[in-house]
Amino acid sequence: MASGMQECSLKASADEVWAIMGDFGGLSTIFPDLGTMTVEGDVRMLTTPSGVIKERMVERDEAERRLTYTVIEGVPIESHSATITVIPVGSGCTVTWEWDVDPDEAGGLFDATYAGGLQELKRHFGEG
Repeated sequence: MASGMQECSLKASADEVWAIMGDFGGLSTIFPDLGTMTVEGDVRMLTTPSGVIKERMVERDEAERRLTYTVIEGVPIESHSATITVIPVGSGCTVTWEWDVDPDEAGGLFDATYAGGLQELKRHFGEG
Protein backbone atom coordinates (compact mmCIF):
# COMPACT_ATOMS: atom_id res chain seq x y z
CA MET A 1 0.00 0.00 0.00
CA ALA A 2 1.28 3.45 -0.92
CA SER A 3 0.63 6.47 1.28
CA GLY A 4 1.24 10.15 0.85
CA MET A 5 0.26 13.66 1.76
CA GLN A 6 0.01 16.98 -0.03
CA GLU A 7 -0.20 20.21 1.95
CA CYS A 8 -0.55 23.93 1.32
CA SER A 9 -0.92 27.14 3.30
CA LEU A 10 -3.54 29.66 2.22
CA LYS A 11 -4.32 33.30 2.99
CA ALA A 12 -8.04 32.56 3.36
CA SER A 13 -9.69 31.62 6.65
CA ALA A 14 -10.29 27.98 7.50
CA ASP A 15 -14.05 28.60 7.25
CA GLU A 16 -13.77 30.00 3.70
CA VAL A 17 -11.65 27.06 2.54
CA TRP A 18 -13.77 24.48 4.38
CA ALA A 19 -16.84 25.79 2.54
CA ILE A 20 -15.23 24.36 -0.62
CA MET A 21 -13.17 21.42 0.65
CA GLY A 22 -15.87 20.21 3.04
CA ASP A 23 -18.51 20.24 0.31
CA PHE A 24 -18.48 16.68 -1.07
CA GLY A 25 -20.16 17.99 -4.22
CA GLY A 26 -18.01 21.11 -4.60
CA LEU A 27 -14.97 19.92 -6.53
CA SER A 28 -15.46 22.23 -9.50
CA THR A 29 -13.53 25.03 -7.75
CA ILE A 30 -10.36 22.99 -7.51
CA PHE A 31 -10.85 20.79 -10.57
CA PRO A 32 -12.48 23.14 -13.11
CA ASP A 33 -11.88 20.73 -16.04
CA LEU A 34 -13.30 17.71 -14.23
CA GLY A 35 -16.43 17.21 -16.28
CA THR A 36 -19.79 16.54 -14.71
CA MET A 37 -20.33 15.57 -11.12
CA THR A 38 -23.41 14.41 -9.25
CA VAL A 39 -23.94 13.38 -5.65
CA GLU A 40 -26.55 10.86 -4.56
CA GLY A 41 -26.58 10.32 -0.82
CA ASP A 42 -23.00 9.63 0.22
CA VAL A 43 -21.78 8.70 -3.31
CA ARG A 44 -20.16 11.19 -5.68
CA MET A 45 -20.02 10.32 -9.39
CA LEU A 46 -17.41 12.07 -11.50
CA THR A 47 -17.72 11.80 -15.26
CA THR A 48 -14.30 12.14 -16.89
CA PRO A 49 -13.13 11.55 -20.47
CA SER A 50 -11.98 8.08 -19.39
CA GLY A 51 -15.25 7.09 -17.67
CA VAL A 52 -17.19 7.43 -14.44
CA ILE A 53 -15.44 7.41 -11.07
CA LYS A 54 -17.52 6.77 -7.96
CA GLU A 55 -16.40 7.89 -4.51
CA ARG A 56 -18.12 7.33 -1.16
CA MET A 57 -17.97 9.79 1.72
CA VAL A 58 -16.88 7.90 4.82
CA GLU A 59 -16.87 10.72 7.37
CA ARG A 60 -17.43 14.47 7.46
CA ASP A 61 -16.52 16.21 10.72
CA GLU A 62 -17.64 19.84 10.66
CA ALA A 63 -15.98 20.76 13.99
CA GLU A 64 -12.60 19.34 12.93
CA ARG A 65 -13.04 20.44 9.29
CA ARG A 66 -12.16 16.93 8.11
CA LEU A 67 -13.59 14.91 5.21
CA THR A 68 -12.71 11.28 4.51
CA TYR A 69 -13.77 9.43 1.37
CA THR A 70 -12.88 6.38 -0.69
CA VAL A 71 -12.89 5.51 -4.39
CA ILE A 72 -15.33 2.65 -4.89
CA GLU A 73 -15.46 2.29 -8.68
CA GLY A 74 -13.93 3.47 -11.94
CA VAL A 75 -10.22 3.41 -11.09
CA PRO A 76 -8.18 0.16 -11.35
CA ILE A 77 -7.24 -0.10 -7.66
CA GLU A 78 -7.85 -2.54 -4.83
CA SER A 79 -8.40 0.05 -2.10
CA HIS A 80 -8.23 3.79 -1.50
CA SER A 81 -8.82 6.25 1.32
CA ALA A 82 -8.27 10.00 1.38
CA THR A 83 -8.72 12.59 4.10
CA ILE A 84 -8.84 16.35 3.62
CA THR A 85 -8.28 18.51 6.70
CA VAL A 86 -8.46 22.31 6.94
CA ILE A 87 -6.55 23.68 9.94
CA PRO A 88 -6.78 27.33 11.06
CA VAL A 89 -3.39 29.07 11.27
CA GLY A 90 -3.57 32.72 12.32
CA SER A 91 -5.83 34.51 9.81
CA GLY A 92 -5.16 31.82 7.19
CA CYS A 93 -5.16 28.04 7.13
CA THR A 94 -3.31 24.91 6.13
CA VAL A 95 -4.94 22.21 4.01
CA THR A 96 -3.68 18.63 4.12
CA TRP A 97 -4.78 15.88 1.74
CA GLU A 98 -3.60 12.48 2.98
CA TRP A 99 -4.13 9.27 1.04
CA ASP A 100 -3.55 5.52 1.03
CA VAL A 101 -3.93 3.40 -2.08
CA ASP A 102 -3.33 -0.18 -3.12
CA PRO A 103 -1.59 -1.12 -5.38
CA ASP A 104 1.53 0.98 -4.80
CA GLU A 105 1.76 1.80 -8.51
CA ALA A 106 -1.38 3.96 -8.25
CA GLY A 107 0.23 6.25 -5.67
CA GLY A 108 1.72 8.61 -8.24
CA LEU A 109 -1.66 9.22 -9.87
CA PHE A 110 -3.35 10.19 -6.59
CA ASP A 111 -0.39 12.25 -5.39
CA ALA A 112 -0.36 14.25 -8.64
CA THR A 113 -4.15 14.68 -8.60
CA TYR A 114 -4.20 16.03 -5.05
CA ALA A 115 -1.16 18.26 -5.67
CA GLY A 116 -2.98 19.73 -8.66
CA GLY A 117 -6.10 20.37 -6.58
CA LEU A 118 -4.10 22.20 -3.93
CA GLN A 119 -2.34 24.29 -6.61
CA GLU A 120 -5.76 25.39 -7.81
CA LEU A 121 -6.70 26.29 -4.21
CA LYS A 122 -3.59 28.47 -4.03
CA ARG A 123 -4.61 30.24 -7.24
CA HIS A 124 -8.13 30.71 -5.93
CA PHE A 125 -7.30 31.94 -2.39
CA GLY A 126 -3.65 33.00 -2.52
CA GLU A 127 -0.76 31.17 -0.91
CA GLY A 128 -0.29 31.94 2.77
